[in-house]
Amino acid sequence: MADSRADNTTMRKAKDLPKETIHLLPQTWAGIMPLMFGVLESGTQKGKEETRKDLTRLAQVCDALIAERKELADKMAGWQGSTKYTDKSQEIDETIETLRSSEVDTEGA
Repeated sequence: MADSRADNTTMRKAKDLPKETIHLLPQTWAGIMPLMFGVLESGTQKGKEETRKDLTRLAQVCDALIAERKELADKMAGWQGSTKYTDKSQEIDETIETLRSSEVDTEGA
């Protein structure tokens, strides 16, 4: 019986402690999904609201990353078909040829 009274005292003390929310970033979203689903199914109203906000934020970040990746892919595709860089390369080659042809022959001097 002494043990159960001690447990009850500990529980009362824990209940009297101020409640604090701790924000943690998951190592992986896939790893924390079961916990989030549990909160949505049987958590407190506040927990459900926070979980919905987190999932909405996750979706927004995913959408932004997908858009950024598409934009980069479009730019890379544009570069591959671009003549801007090949024209510059040709210009450099012509400049080098001009310099070579105008070099003074120092070996014979």
